[in-house]
Amino acid sequence: MIIKKKMHPEYLDLIDSGKKSFDVRVADFEAKEGDILIQEEWDPKTKQYTGRKVEREVVYVLNFSLNTFGQEELIKEKGLVVMGLKNTSCNLGAINREVFDKENNLCKKHIKTKGRCSWGICENCGVPLLLHKLYKGEVIDDETEIKKIKEELS
Repeated sequence: MIIKKKMHPEYLDLIDSGKKSFDVRVADFEAKEGDILIQEEWDPKTKQYTGRKVEREVVYVLNFSLNTFGQEELIKEKGLVVMGLKNTSCNLGAINREVFDKENNLCKKHIKTKGRCSWGICENCGVPLLLHKLYKGEVIDDETEIKKIKEELS
């Protein structure tokens, strides 16, 4: 389903840039995962649409009333805060544990069957260190740590 909503320019800019990856609305419409939300820029000064639009797929919907969590009075008093979240367990967020293990196992397989991988000489290889960086978000530059990571593969 396609959902169209007005959005003020400053918020549309944040959505368009990728910094704002959420939208909070009065629940006066139905929305579900997979719907397309078209946010149309609305100039509050001229009270007209500008013609600029941003289209995004809905990937998560949370519906709640003020008292869903038994906190209606507190919410009325203090208000709500909405936060965008980023996974910081991996600074790059590029690969998960499954991919990390799969790539490391591929290195191990090449070492056992060929004595080296297709990239070159294992002692000079940077692939295990790159995998570590992509998975854990840490750069290893200590020679002892580098040697330990490479030994774990063989």
